[in-house]
Amino acid sequence: MATEASIESELNSGSALSSAAAALQRTKVQLGTAFNAMKSAAYASGRSLAQASSAGGSVFARDVSQVDRTLRAREAYHARVLAESEKYRAAYLSLAVSARQSATNSTRTAVTSKGTARQQAIQRASMASDSAEAMERAAEAIESVRQSIGEPDVVSAAAARRAADDAGVSLANPARPRDVSVDGGNMFSQGPMNVASIMPEFFPEETQRMASALSGLGETAPTDWWGAVKQSLGLGAQQIGASAMRVGQEETKNDPAGSVLFAGIGGALQSAGAALGLSFNAGASGKPMVAESSFPVVPVVVVGLGLVGLYLWSRS
Repeated sequence: MATEASIESELNSGSALSSAAAALQRTKVQLGTAFNAMKSAAYASGRSLAQASSAGGSVFARDVSQVDRTLRAREAYHARVLAESEKYRAAYLSLAVSARQSATNSTRTAVTSKGTARQQAIQRASMASDSAEAMERAAEAIESVRQSIGEPDVVSAAAARRAADDAGVSLANPARPRDVSVDGGNMFSQGPMNVASIMPEFFPEETQRMASALSGLGETAPTDWWGAVKQSLGLGAQQIGASAMRVGQEETKNDPAGSVLFAGIGGALQSAGAALGLSFNAGASGKPMVAESSFPVVPVVVVGLGLVGLYLWSRS
């Protein structure tokens, strides 16, 4: 905390102006980091959302494409929440930069002033520094706020596991789509002969993945799933916003100058939100949730199963 006494001491030692300038520069760097993280996360969310909307394998209702859609939607949700939290962090840090700039200006005035003018400048510098620190504390608290936000069911780890169970695939880590691995599915691993063990001899990997959910042949994913995913993104962002505002209010409730600074959060959020929206939309596409597959899965599976049957018959 930059008290009037500590500023007075730094003025006497000749380090006050350099100290204020260093604090200003440090906060500017933090602001730049938050702003870039906000834009990157917003774009990543849009990209994952587009991937979720166009995941293939639409000939099966319960196939690995639903697992992939759920995982991509989960990525989109967490990236969107991260983007929103970074937006608030950037907003608080932009207010802190403004306060640091005021503190630096007042310190510069104090260096060249004497008597009452000097003391008033020291007082303004102290108040501005306190306000900056309050905004910086609020920015630091955003990460814990983000960690406290839960997952809506539609994009939860449990939803990904349910989709994997329905498709008959194993799911090592629901947060990483590439950790989805095919084990042949329940329908191919039961009975006296383990068909899954010879699947690689007849089918390419893509067909094996789709064949593990033949029970859903001809169906498509429910149309309300996509709406629920988009709604979850909005609810997550809303929760972050409400919690982040409470953090700012808590940090400035005992600081009159900080409260005045906090009143400018609307403009700071508007500036950050403009960049956030552009980046988010750039990553999202308006493609349908289900994309048609050009691969003739059904004929290949039907013919292939016939070959498997012949193979097993010849071995019996």
